Amino acid sequence: TFDILVAIARSELLPLPGVTASFVALFRVLDDAVTPQTTDFATNPLEIYTGWPLPSHMSLRQLQRDEKCWDSVLTNASTASTQPAPLQPHLHLETGPFPKTETVVFDHLASWLRNGRCNTSDNTLNLKQAAYLLLVASWLQATLNKTWGVSTTAPPFQSSLLLGGPGTGKTFVSNLAIELLHFFLPDSTLRAAYTHRAARLIGGQTLHACLALPFDSTNTSAAAASLGKQKEALQLLWRHISTFLIYEASMLSNEVIALTDLRCRQIVNVAAVLWGGLAVRLSGDFHQLPPVGATCLIQPLTATATSTAALTASQLQAALGADIWRQITTVLILDHSHRCQGPLSQFLQDLAPDKGVTASSWQHLQSRLLQANDTRLLDSKFQPRTCPVGVMRHTIRAMKTLQRAQQAAAAAGHRL
Repeated sequence: TFDILVAIARSELLPLPGVTASFVALFRVLDDAVTPQTTDFATNPLEIYTGWPLPSHMSLRQLQRDEKCWDSVLTNASTASTQPAPLQPHLHLETGPFPKTETVVFDHLASWLRNGRCNTSDNTLNLKQAAYLLLVASWLQATLNKTWGVSTTAPPFQSSLLLGGPGTGKTFVSNLAIELLHFFLPDSTLRAAYTHRAARLIGGQTLHACLALPFDSTNTSAAAASLGKQKEALQLLWRHISTFLIYEASMLSNEVIALTDLRCRQIVNVAAVLWGGLAVRLSGDFHQLPPVGATCLIQPLTATATSTAALTASQLQAALGADIWRQITTVLILDHSHRCQGPLSQFLQDLAPDKGVTASSWQHLQSRLLQANDTRLLDSKFQPRTCPVGVMRHTIRAMKTLQRAQQAAAAAGHRL
């Protein structure tokens, strides 16, 4: 760890060598102090932090205790049994304080709307957000009625698409829908996105992780189509799931849609129904990133074969995904931007229908651009000569994380 730090200290991106050297020396002392040879906290932590006072609200003993608990959690997780339980195809119903009536979901949602949960910045009701919540509520109410025996009618199958530009509230209204679903059906939704970064932003998982998708979406081999040894683990993850939310739909391809439908059917053991009978809700903005190396959902397929028999396996998979995509006929488009107002909002609206921008929007855009001879470009913030020590702080954090991981692996007796 220290050898890497010394190498980084010679980087031209870091502060002057003298400052960096003293910082590395300070870190070396602190590292020796906070990495005791024993996990016993009999020693007063204040004694080993001499000369480096921390804010009064920070408890060093609590910090050490938290780190000890974190290490124990990692150890327990690595040694715990991973044998999955069989799939339990039943709803996890909330037994909370609400009556089992045919209108209880709508009554609950109406109170949300009256309390301004879907209000715009000028305190008016966002009708399209409210409409999306009513769509979810109608499916939820029918599902509860069937489960409670209030109605013998099966709940309507629902797959929907929520579209909207930046700042229109796609994530906000999706979170409201999840909150509504979890109030009556706890842990009944699963959130996923195509990329890890998007999945982190929504607190969900990647499609590949929660569905065991092959990394190559055009792979049509038998091994890629089978769940194999992962089936039981996935069924354990999905045992209470009834609603599947997929974000950033623009990044999905026809091939991924086909694989996602196949996996849903395999996991819930319902092969004859689209999406395995799950309520699948997609959201995104097709003016953003398209799929990479695969066919786009909103563009027609370019297969040149004259018959189905002449199509390759990959082309057949794309055609199947395109057919599944066309069956999503419930589409709601949010067009009120909560974050962007004024001329910039008008500029984005001009771009949405792909008709080009108006003259006024173009002039406004040009007025916001910095010209090459703009004196503001000579400000010190555009001419940095030193780099804050924060860069090194994050590097140290990464190195310490690696060091703890290596120690945990050694203690567990297996490779990192």
